[in-house]
Amino acid sequence: MAMTDGRVVRGLWLLLALTSPFFGVEFLRYNNEALHIHVAIPTAVQFAIVGIALLGVVARSGRIRRPPALARKWGRLLIGFIALFLFCHAVGVARAFDYLYAAREFFKLALGILTFLTVVAFFPRDPRFMERFWTFAIWGAAFLLGYLIYLHGFVFKSSQLAGVDRLGREGVNQLTGHVVYVMPFAIAWTWSARRKVAALVPLLVIVIAWIYSGSRGAWIAVVVGGGVMAMEFWKTLGLRKVLMFLVVAAVAGAAGLYVLNEWLPAEQMDFIARARYLYDPESVPELQSFDDRSARIIRALKCCAMTSPLVGVGLTNTQSLSGLPHNDYVSILGDMGVFGLGLFGLILYAVYKCCWPRRRSQADVWWVSLGTHAVLVALVVFFNTIDKFYTVQTFWLFAGLALVAGEIERSGVPIPSRDRRVRSARAGRTAAAAEAGDRRHRRVIADRAR
Repeated sequence: MAMTDGRVVRGLWLLLALTSPFFGVEFLRYNNEALHIHVAIPTAVQFAIVGIALLGVVARSGRIRRPPALARKWGRLLIGFIALFLFCHAVGVARAFDYLYAAREFFKLALGILTFLTVVAFFPRDPRFMERFWTFAIWGAAFLLGYLIYLHGFVFKSSQLAGVDRLGREGVNQLTGHVVYVMPFAIAWTWSARRKVAALVPLLVIVIAWIYSGSRGAWIAVVVGGGVMAMEFWKTLGLRKVLMFLVVAAVAGAAGLYVLNEWLPAEQMDFIARARYLYDPESVPELQSFDDRSARIIRALKCCAMTSPLVGVGLTNTQSLSGLPHNDYVSILGDMGVFGLGLFGLILYAVYKCCWPRRRSQADVWWVSLGTHAVLVALVVFFNTIDKFYTVQTFWLFAGLALVAGEIERSGVPIPSRDRRVRSARAGRTAAAAEAGDRRHRRVIADRAR
């Protein structure tokens, strides 16, 4: 146990959190074009964690104990769904037109699933450490995005940044996906943090990156995830405080947009046009890509329906036959048919069942769970607007952490940050009740005096 949960392994987990934004981008990555090998820093850290943890298992007992998250009904079903989903991809590789490209996508998915199993098997079941992990992940994202902002004004758009021209559109999409993945946690952490001013620093950087990325899918996904958080806040804090929070957020957002509009040159303000497209598409004809995207989706669906609706046309063949649909659900449906899409839906539902435990009251919500629930809903929306994000290690890392967070909540382990807030809320309710009793007592005395 000392080797799998000691300082070295915990330090590696925190290093993984800090470097997690590099899962989907080209920065500081080992690339061997001849062998088509690309190893990111967090992947190397993950392999180190697995190696040290397995050494500890061998030294201790020689067998890995089944995590409680996988001993439950939905945990066992989740493993079965994932195994079948991976098998569907293996069969799809055999039917692919471009075998090397399909094999690469298969190994990306397999590596993502290995990341999931690593987290579920070896991540410490310590709520304090879970909070520290997500804090490091938030600051890691803020450092990388802040670095990009510092170098060329704002993220994703400059041709002057050394190395960013190698990023490509795919790298931009993956980095935008990481913003979707980390931003709800940054909001939840800011809500729970004692030093809220310090917590606002990384949140502000991530929000700027989220706005300026120009990804309409990321905007909508985070807003929907924010709706989940707003409902949790409503039940926990009351409608009045939630409305105050929304008003302050709207004013801050409007002020930020005004500053950007006054400061940035017009050619770097395309995110304004993309935002306008959401409510007035006719005003930005240069962004009328929706019809083309819809046509590709319709072609992909027709191709799947006419060729092989149950098992699909083969991995990556949908892209070859009808173009990229920019929709993971349609890509899975075209490549692996109704069977593959059903398995993916069951995987998402099983993660939901494992990470969304019933609580005794809304006052005892944990900020990590709050962020987990918001990200899960946001990703369900985000998959409608991006290709192959379900194969990226970021998604599977999140799925494993979601299971561990649900396991921690169900175990009844004391969670200091949550319990402190619950005690404060109870003390506030007790003080309010005492004050109301004093008011009633004073009214009775006044009535008797009359």
